[in-house]
Amino acid sequence: MQKSISTLTLLLAATLILPATHTLAAADEAVAQPAAEGALVMFLTQTDPMLAGHALHFATHMARDGRRATIVLVGEAGRLALKGWQTPVSAVGNNNLQQDLIGFIDTGGKVYITPYTLHSFNADPEDLIAGAGLPKDPKSVHGHMFEPDTQLLAW
Repeated sequence: MQKSISTLTLLLAATLILPATHTLAAADEAVAQPAAEGALVMFLTQTDPMLAGHALHFATHMARDGRRATIVLVGEAGRLALKGWQTPVSAVGNNNLQQDLIGFIDTGGKVYITPYTLHSFNADPEDLIAGAGLPKDPKSVHGHMFEPDTQLLAW
């Protein structure tokens, strides 16, 4: 419980401190960061441009900082990984949410969609963007969630 409260406090503080402009990403890329300890597992459940945009922005920064970062797409958020689906533009940047998800994957983040979510869209794994998929070993994902250095977030 304490770990979740600390994570949410950190996230809220980061959100309030971030400038309103979109120049932050360029500035962040110019600063080399040492590899960080800890990991993130995020359950993304929606495609709201503000909430999903912040979630993807946060997860991308965690992956860029060297943390093991995993996003599990549940429900409506699963559409973000479907090829050809027109996603809304993120409120946090100039890209649509699917482009932000691809950016997260490109930084080394892992993206899984639940089998139930994929089935609800009458879709197959071949319908997913590169880098997103069903977990090959769901037990390892479940185990990763309970590792001492892993932070769990739900958006």
